[in-house]
Amino acid sequence: MWVRMWVRMWAMCGDEGWDERMMEHAPAHRSMVARATAAMASSAVTSSTLSMSATRMVGKTIVKKGGEAEVGHLYSDDNPGTTQKGTGFANAEAALRTTRLVEDRPPNKRIWTINTMLHRAKHHPHQTQGMRDAIAIFEDWIRKYKEEKESQKKAKKNSSTRSQSQPHDQHRELVASSANAFSYANSKDFDSFLSLSRETLKEGKAALRKAVEEASRQSSCAGAAACTIQQFTAVFGGPGTHGYGKHVIEGGRHTVRIESVEELTKMVGKTCVRGLKEGSISFEVTYQESESDAFLCFQINRGEKATRTLDSFFIKAK
Repeated sequence: MWVRMWVRMWAMCGDEGWDERMMEHAPAHRSMVARATAAMASSAVTSSTLSMSATRMVGKTIVKKGGEAEVGHLYSDDNPGTTQKGTGFANAEAALRTTRLVEDRPPNKRIWTINTMLHRAKHHPHQTQGMRDAIAIFEDWIRKYKEEKESQKKAKKNSSTRSQSQPHDQHRELVASSANAFSYANSKDFDSFLSLSRETLKEGKAALRKAVEEASRQSSCAGAAACTIQQFTAVFGGPGTHGYGKHVIEGGRHTVRIESVEELTKMVGKTCVRGLKEGSISFEVTYQESESDAFLCFQINRGEKATRTLDSFFIKAK
């Protein structure tokens, strides 16, 4: 009887006012049961609504965010597997920079990132000629990538040993290097990681400013300063993290080069590198795994009013 009455009231009231009307029509001796039932129903609806609003149905890839499972998309900006600072698809130059930046990533994330940029360029609502140039570059990169993978498969079939490919070994060696000694993965908790990161960043910027001041006093307009590789990584990024420039490792000796003004602009903004022309600046850091210090040097072409700009750049670097 009670079930039939509740069903009739639900049909008359709909969702709104259901819990109030149920308690109004309930006899006194059943008011507590009615209130409890209404509260549970209301709580279930609220919980379901919040859950649905917190989940964005934009794809099939599950992304962990805030401790809860969230539906993400392979090509969305919040997917860490396909997003890397400095990459882009606005024009041919951005596409070429993207192909350079992904070289330090593991092979699977290289193709993910390039495919992502290609997908975004192809489906952009306001596609430009620059984007079409980028599409051609990405498609050519993917074609060469597939040809290389095919040749590797054939080599594996003809080889008696199944060793890891060189790109995998290269990335594994980069991630395990001393440059990542202060990374979050190697920290005991987040607070210690945050504190150490801030201190390392502060020390790194101080060492770089010292190099800039030295360069401003030299007739050759070149300077150098000793800093730990952890300090350099804190400022510029490095192996195992997103970074800029080209990171090469040979026998435990690392070399990081940055020669693009655009890459510096992407890092710190236009204001800090104003006045610099492409090819007018070069950064290089070299360090040996067995040594604790890295040797950093940078050079500015003569005739550029860039020393003061670079000084402010190091001060503002984050």
